[in-house]
Amino acid sequence: MAYVRFRNLPAKNARQLTNFFDYVRTAKAEERLDADQIASILGDIVATNFWHPTPEELLDWQKRWESTPVERRFTDPTLKTPWEFESWVDAIENAEIAYVRITLDDDGSGTIEYEQLAIPSGGLDATKQIAKMFGATVTETDHL
Repeated sequence: MAYVRFRNLPAKNARQLTNFFDYVRTAKAEERLDADQIASILGDIVATNFWHPTPEELLDWQKRWESTPVERRFTDPTLKTPWEFESWVDAIENAEIAYVRITLDDDGSGTIEYEQLAIPSGGLDATKQIAKMFGATVTETDHL
């Protein structure tokens, strides 16, 4: 079973993370993920954990991307941006994975388990983001 392990989840976020995971697991399995519903469940997390560039910021980033040599574009830290909300939802929706369970321990550690339905399956970075946006630190991943 593939997994994402994390620690330091604030206790105040445990229930919201569990509820959110349950929604994503069920909605993804039923092929009914809805970005508006996800945004409603996440509330302020959408504003604080995702990139919302202004048109000017996006244009500046695109210019920097295009002026960076191709071999450095994916490794240049100045070009790295947080997830855009819609891109993240698409990554979750299109990943060839089935979420299985989330376990949380009293010490703020936990595990998100998922089944890879194809190799490559995609979705690892988007799955790590689930834990991160609730304040956890990802410590380990395992996947094929």
